[in-house]
Amino acid sequence: MTLKLAARLIVAALFMTFMLLRAPLPAAHAATIVVGCTTPELVTAINTANGNGEPDTLELTASCTYTLTAVNNTDPNAGPNGLPVITSDITFNGHGATITRSAATGTPAFRIFQVNSSGILRLNDVTLSNGSTDWEGGAVYNEGGTVELTGTILFDNHATTGSSGGAIINWDGDVTVTSSVFQLNTAEGDGGAIFSFGTLTVANSVFFENRADSTGGAIFNSFTTAVVDTTFSENIAAGDGGAIYNVITLMVTHSTFSNNSVAGDGGAIFNGWMLDVTNSTFSGNSAGRWGGAIYNFDTLAITNSTFSGNSGITSGGGIMNDNGGIGAATLRNTIVANSTAGGNCALGAGAAFTDGGGNLRWPNTDATCVGAFGDPKLGALADNGGPTQTLALQSGSAAIGAVNANCPATDQRGMTRPQPTGGTCDSGAYERGSPAFLTAEGGTPQSALINTAFAAPLQAKVTDSLGGPLDGVAVTFTPPASGASATITGSPATTDASGMAAVTATANGTAGGPYNVTATTSGLNATFSLTNLPANTPTATRTVTPTPTSTATPTNTATTTPTPTDTPTDTPTSTLTRTATSTATPTNTATTTLTPTDTPTDSPTGTRTHTPTSTRTPTNTATDTPTSTLTPTPTSTPTRTPTYTSTPTASPTLTNTPSKTPISAADLKIVKRVRLVKRDRPIVFQLRVTNLGPDSARKVVVTDELPNALTLISASSKRAQCAVKGQLVTCALDALGKGEKVSILLRVRPRRFANPLVNCAEVRAAGSDPQLKNNRACVRVNPPKAARAR
Repeated sequence: MTLKLAARLIVAALFMTFMLLRAPLPAAHAATIVVGCTTPELVTAINTANGNGEPDTLELTASCTYTLTAVNNTDPNAGPNGLPVITSDITFNGHGATITRSAATGTPAFRIFQVNSSGILRLNDVTLSNGSTDWEGGAVYNEGGTVELTGTILFDNHATTGSSGGAIINWDGDVTVTSSVFQLNTAEGDGGAIFSFGTLTVANSVFFENRADSTGGAIFNSFTTAVVDTTFSENIAAGDGGAIYNVITLMVTHSTFSNNSVAGDGGAIFNGWMLDVTNSTFSGNSAGRWGGAIYNFDTLAITNSTFSGNSGITSGGGIMNDNGGIGAATLRNTIVANSTAGGNCALGAGAAFTDGGGNLRWPNTDATCVGAFGDPKLGALADNGGPTQTLALQSGSAAIGAVNANCPATDQRGMTRPQPTGGTCDSGAYERGSPAFLTAEGGTPQSALINTAFAAPLQAKVTDSLGGPLDGVAVTFTPPASGASATITGSPATTDASGMAAVTATANGTAGGPYNVTATTSGLNATFSLTNLPANTPTATRTVTPTPTSTATPTNTATTTPTPTDTPTDTPTSTLTRTATSTATPTNTATTTLTPTDTPTDSPTGTRTHTPTSTRTPTNTATDTPTSTLTPTPTSTPTRTPTYTSTPTASPTLTNTPSKTPISAADLKIVKRVRLVKRDRPIVFQLRVTNLGPDSARKVVVTDELPNALTLISASSKRAQCAVKGQLVTCALDALGKGEKVSILLRVRPRRFANPLVNCAEVRAAGSDPQLKNNRACVRVNPPKAARAR
């Protein structure tokens, strides 16, 4: 027996002995304590619950922020805490409340909670933020107790001076995380979000932008961890394991690892002992050395998972198996493709991959991975239904139907395998479904003049039963056969990678409506409401648009000062008014000639006076307005005696050089994601705004108007200040520098709804934005479904 194996067995035996010796807590009558919105009331409630010898539920004030400003107690072995140590069974129902360590200058360092071996801490719908300790566990220190988090956010907590567990440290206890979010937590040691030397279970949760200066950007696991239906995205480790560093046993199912990175090995996961991965997706992860997605040093089993676009700078862009014969690496029904650096797979000395069948690799130059060669034709990482983002299989993918037997009952999203029933399963984490929904996504309702094209195309989307888009599907658009109708161009249309089919419509010559254009495919239909309007009657308003590159001869477009050969006395009672809306810089030479052809009769009631509203002089700099509208407003008929021709003595040259203060240009891009769409669980929207430059953005405002079917629980951001009015959430910050990012989390509670919802967020700022198209981001929210049986 090797020393390494013996050490592991000793650790496991000690932990199991500890678990067997733990006695169950006696049943007791539960009490409920209502907590007002002040920190002293919260402290008093915890002390009461600790002391009454029974399970207690603390009902926090909805949306209240409990700000901790001082150390409540200090454990000689764990350091300072902001709240009393949890020594009994206490449940916190937060109702969207936040417990935070004060950000004021001079606030001492302390974590928020400590749980001892007799304690049970349950946090429901609570946010813990800004905990900071130079010991361990920035927000929660669990010393042999039980911690259960449901619908909870741990945001911006820190373990400093080489400590581990940026949000949670778990010593010999049990931690269960459900429908929760860990974001922007950091550890100068291991485990940017969680360090666990105990049992850890994570389900339906998100780990986003956490960081460890050593190993395990999100989680460091030193005993047993199970992860299901969870997303790890943009976590970072300076050592190994960008998302997870596993020392003992790790099981991952129905989860997504995207854009995690590490300076060392294992961009997503570093496995040091036993790792089992099923129905999971690895996309865009990177390692500075080996194993862009996974670095395996012992025993690895991967089933029906998808690896794409990962990067290992030294080798093994997808998977690096470096076990040296200690364990085994088996791949079954798995796709490893399109690695951007280091190839798809790599092997250390004495290591090998075992082909469990149904595997696919691409491109066909890959000689290290196992399985057949074939292009999987993967879509972009997106919300295709289910609680995590996935890589959909496109029409013609070599992965479709590539598995003859032994596939899991569902795919990563929860789609039943195989599709269609009676067929064969698909390789990878995604089972391509059949058309189940056809929805009108754009171009309805709208109107157009007869014999005129409608402004917006008619867009229909085809999705499977979980909302996954289906490309390559023909959709037919049919207008009415008579009466008010439209001519359709491009039907039948084939859906693209987003599941969208689009055609153009032109109103026929019959006014009327609204009428329906019907889209159909596979027995499904969607309708578009169109109206044909009668032709418009022209208006008398005239808009003059000068063309700077040609010589213009305007007639009666401005009041001028003529130079007549005699000295007439004019008495016009009308004024030509120029309304300017912009300033142009023409360089042409314009000659203005006024040649009246009538001989008006003098008015006997007044003296002729000519009052010009502008003067053209050959040497003056004039301002012309390309989009100005000249509207004469005479109140009587002007009278003139002579007939004359007025010609300026020279042709004025228009050489405007407007004086402008340069306007800053900042290209703001917003991305929106949706997570945790489960019945009776909160939904979390993640908004990220990035300034792509070239200048800093000022007065940045992000808005998100929630559909009525969603009720806001909380809006949080490290930098932006958020306010809520009805269903509208507005978050603002004074400035966002070039290359800087700001993240916003919106937590909402869904009401019952039957059809998919579309929710959009927008960003704007002072100054100009050269790319307005990326100022808006939308996500599709499918109706909540019951949690899948485990």
